[in-house]
Order: sequence, then structure tokens, then C-alpha cells
Amino acid sequence: MTGIVLRRYGPRRTAVVGGVLITLAILAMSRLASTDAWAVSGVCFALLGAGFTAVMVTATGTVIGDAPAGYAGVVGGLKQTAMNVGPTVGRSCR
Repeated sequence: MTGIVLRRYGPRRTAVVGGVLITLAILAMSRLASTDAWAVSGVCFALLGAGFTAVMVTATGTVIGDAPAGYAGVVGGLKQTAMNVGPTVGRSCR
């Protein structure tokens, strides 16, 4: 589904909408109470998943799409490494 949206609206719009969905989901989760129905938290997690899907598919498609054919695997691996190292470095700098 994200691939269709990406082709139709482009990477910038798709990534922005994904970021907005992530933000809305986190804000909604911060308001959850222990007495809320499980369906409410399910909707929050669905929004979070849709947002992360849009952002990750867009990032991967953009990075690998611009790479030369013989280097797509290397570029994809570097992107994944950066996605894993960034949060780790951010946590250690607190």
C-alpha cells in the first residue's frame, strides 16, 4: 500500500504524512489511561505502525532507488546500519 502512495504522491509527502501519523500516535498514547478499552490502544498502535511503515518504505525506496544497480545491496545495508546506530548513539549521549 505504501508503495502505491509513494508512487502517487512522491517521497516528500509520504514521509511527512508518516511523520504526522507517528506524532499523533505518540500523543494519543501519552493520553491513554489504564481504564481505556483495549481497542483505543489498538488504534494508537495501528497509527504508529502505519506511520513507521510510510517513513521506512519511503527512506528505503529513496536511498536504494538512487543507487547504481551494482551497489543497491551495499547502500541498503548502510541505510539500515545508520537507522540502528543513530538511536544507539542518541541514547548514549544523554
